[in-house]
Amino acid sequence: MLEKFLLIALVHFVGIISPGPCIIGTLQNVIKNGKNTAKNFALGVALADAIFILLGGLGVVNIFFANKLLTNIFYCLSSAYLMYLGLMTIIKPTKITQSNVLVQKVKFNNAFLNGFYITIVNPASAIFYSTIISFYFNENAGDLFYILAAIYMMFASFLIIFFIALLFNLFRDKILKYINVFNYFAGAVIIYFAILIFIKIL
Repeated sequence: MLEKFLLIALVHFVGIISPGPCIIGTLQNVIKNGKNTAKNFALGVALADAIFILLGGLGVVNIFFANKLLTNIFYCLSSAYLMYLGLMTIIKPTKITQSNVLVQKVKFNNAFLNGFYITIVNPASAIFYSTIISFYFNENAGDLFYILAAIYMMFASFLIIFFIALLFNLFRDKILKYINVFNYFAGAVIIYFAILIFIKIL
C-alpha cells in the first residue's frame, strides 16, 4: 500500500511540474503580482484539480471523454480560451514597472480565478487525473486509500504550485528587465498549447 502511495505521489509531482499552461500561468502571476497572490493562484489550481479528482473518482471523466461530441466541444472551448489568453498576453500585455509593483493591490478573486480557469480548461489535467485514478486505484485499494490519496493530491497541488511561484519570485527582478520578451514568450507558449488541443479535434 505504501509503495503504491509513493508511486502515485511521484507521478503526481512529475505531472504538476511538467511545462504547460499552468506553469506559464504561475510565472505570469508572479511577474504581474509578485509573491503576494501566489497562495491565491495556487488555491485556484488546487480547486480545479480537486474537481478533476472527484469527477475522475466517480467515473464521470471517462464517460465524458467516451462521448466524441462532448469531448470535441470541451476541446473547442479549451482551445478558444487558451488562444484568447495567449493573444491577449501578446497584444495587450500588462505593463509593469518596479515602482507600481510596490503599490499594486490585487484582489483575491483575480489570482484565484486565474489559477482555477487556466487549470479547469486544460484537457490534459482531466485526462491526467482520470488516468492516475483508473490505473492506480482499484477495488482492492479500498475507499480509505482513495480518500487519503485524493486529499494528498489536492494539498500537494497547492503546495507545489505555491513553491514554484516562490521560486519564480526569486528571479522576478531579472525577468522584469525583459518583460516584453517574456510576454511574447508566454503568449506564444499558451497559443501553442491551444493549437495542440484544437488539433485533437481534427
